[in-house]
Amino acid sequence: MTKYLLLLLCLLPLCARAATCLVHPGDRWVCLGDSITAEDTYRRMLGRVFTHYHPDATLTVINSGQGGDTASDNPQKLVDRVLKYNPQVVSVMYGMNEAINAWHRGQPKAPVQARYRSGLTYIARTCKAQGITVLLMSPTLTDPSIGWSYFTLEDTVPFLRECAGIMREVAQAEGVYYVPVQEEFEALQEAQPAGVILRSDGVHVSATGQYRMAQTLWERAGFANPLGEGRALSDPPAVAPVTVALPARFLAPDAAALPLTLTTTTPATVTLRWSLGDAHGQETRTLPAGDTAWPLPVATRLPARNGQNADLLVDVRAGDADSLYIIDLCRTQVLHFVNDRVDGTVEGAPGRPEGARVATWRLQRVGHGLLFSGEVFDSEINGSYDWPFGRDGFNLMFDFRPTQRFADIGVDREVHQTLLNVRETPFFAVGLRAWSGEGMGYAGTAAGEKTATGYTTRLLIDDKFSLPKPVDIDHRDFVGLLVAVNDLDTKPDGKGTALTITANQQNDYGVNIYANNLMILDLKNALPGDAVVNVHLYAARR
Repeated sequence: MTKYLLLLLCLLPLCARAATCLVHPGDRWVCLGDSITAEDTYRRMLGRVFTHYHPDATLTVINSGQGGDTASDNPQKLVDRVLKYNPQVVSVMYGMNEAINAWHRGQPKAPVQARYRSGLTYIARTCKAQGITVLLMSPTLTDPSIGWSYFTLEDTVPFLRECAGIMREVAQAEGVYYVPVQEEFEALQEAQPAGVILRSDGVHVSATGQYRMAQTLWERAGFANPLGEGRALSDPPAVAPVTVALPARFLAPDAAALPLTLTTTTPATVTLRWSLGDAHGQETRTLPAGDTAWPLPVATRLPARNGQNADLLVDVRAGDADSLYIIDLCRTQVLHFVNDRVDGTVEGAPGRPEGARVATWRLQRVGHGLLFSGEVFDSEINGSYDWPFGRDGFNLMFDFRPTQRFADIGVDREVHQTLLNVRETPFFAVGLRAWSGEGMGYAGTAAGEKTATGYTTRLLIDDKFSLPKPVDIDHRDFVGLLVAVNDLDTKPDGKGTALTITANQQNDYGVNIYANNLMILDLKNALPGDAVVNVHLYAARR
């Protein structure tokens, strides 16, 4: 942790001190970047946090990220993605595709990094000339420690650290702002418990990491400050002397209040503000030392359908100190075994040629493990796409985390995305592709058959994820589950293919980023009813 703190101290002179928010009412802010930006989580959270602090002002935050992009990939095209929106602020994060695509271990770095510097310079200089405030975000790192990535990650960490240095130099040379996203992101990763990772596939960032990226931006942009005339960056606010915690992870869908606990070591007077959707509230409390229960009214404001998300924001202010908490609320289906099995369907669009029913599936207890069986109704089997998640087959997710971490928004080593890819030529086969999560290639065994109406697949999960980690569902309370079908078909005009992904629960947010969106397989019937609201708290404090 020390090396990151020292680096942050070195960066502080680049941030002019300001008592007002960098953003003005009515501003447009464009987020420019690659697939990490295109995931659209930190962009969305920027807008949400600004609205929480300034409910009577407007900020339009625009996602202009595109998968596979680099800073030097036709810089004029990238700038066009900014200028057409006539923004007042642009944040720029590139470097990942330079590291994993444009360069590979053993090749010279200098040509790639020269193009990187040139591209960033062009973007920063052109935007600044248009009067746009430019924020250059140091790129997040890869995580080579995961060991199962589809990407080539060797030596990409030092490469990306060098990209951050180049970005810092460009910011200084062009008179724009440098924002230490990489440094603060890695500080958060170092603080995580063993096994908790912020990049499920070694590259792309989970919701927890995306929140940290957004936090670095909103703190430097001074969202908690009053609105004003200036456009300088701010120091992050001091931490308030009161913490907010959740006494329970699950909430009944018809609950009238969300129980929260306020804790302080000494008596403190604080202002508590909250927002949920278009509802806002504020109160000032003098809290005694210790814990204080705070039931926050949420009646009629909780997500109403399975797969729906909402975010409740709470900030605690004491003088100039301010701590913000993001409380994710996701309503999800609860599955209960009947005779040791659960059955379900995947339903698609009514106009689908093979019919609206895309698939049927079943999950069974088998000894200490689970057996997934599914049948897909598909007249064209296609396994030709480059990426495993773009080929025909079942797209499954399992959350095997222990109860204390189960249904966190993050995606870590025990959250598995497992693809059962099928192909028809030169022979029918089912391939088990363990896209993310540690050890499914050891724990799972796949099989399947071609049928007259499509195909069947089976996945038996009953071995060990690693030598000391057996599957053993008897010692688990819950397993998270998503059942989706990938269907790659030739377009009606015969030119190219189109991918359709249909899931049994329609989630607002991508489950590859938000693992709290998975259905809950209630192994011990601990949850009443067939739905629950998952509640997760992100503490945006230094």
